[in-house]
Amino acid sequence: MRKNKQIQIENKEQTILESNKQTIIKIKKDTIIENKKELIKKIFFGILIIIWMAVVFNFSSQQSKKSSNTSQKVIKTSLSQVKSFKKMEEPKQNQLIEDLQHPTRKLAHFSIYTIGGIIIFNFINTFNMCNKKKILITILIGFLYATTDEIHQLFIDGRSGQITDVLIDTAGICFGCSIVYFIITGGKRKNGRQRFWNSAI
Repeated sequence: MRKNKQIQIENKEQTILESNKQTIIKIKKDTIIENKKELIKKIFFGILIIIWMAVVFNFSSQQSKKSSNTSQKVIKTSLSQVKSFKKMEEPKQNQLIEDLQHPTRKLAHFSIYTIGGIIIFNFINTFNMCNKKKILITILIGFLYATTDEIHQLFIDGRSGQITDVLIDTAGICFGCSIVYFIITGGKRKNGRQRFWNSAI
């Protein structure tokens, strides 16, 4: 009787050991798969950051006249879809296009850096750190690149570096970062208030 009980106990212990062993193996496999996924994400978003920076650099390398012509083409193409614009006389059309150039260029700054914020935050999000640090690092990278971009424009014919553009660019980074953050967190709420910094810990 005792022998049978001893055998049962040993069998039970063996079963538990086998179960634990399989669990450990599964955890290791899952960890390896997860690490591979994170590495792929790092490479993917790292490449996108390089492409994004190259695009920004290319736009900033355009001389003033070429950059202005590009803005005019974009505005004219957009306004050509509006009936009231088509009815305008050509001088008035040209004046309207000229008036819209400045806000259009600022909007372009904001938009392209919003894209940058989305890409950079996705890249930083692959690292193991709290969300506060991820957000701050994303903004810092965007701010530094915006600053170097404006310095770069000082050496381009007809272009100038402006602090206001750095601020607009940084605002775009913050906006892009916020979009990704709220998508990832699902816009969770706590006590009826948005969990932004609290859930970022």
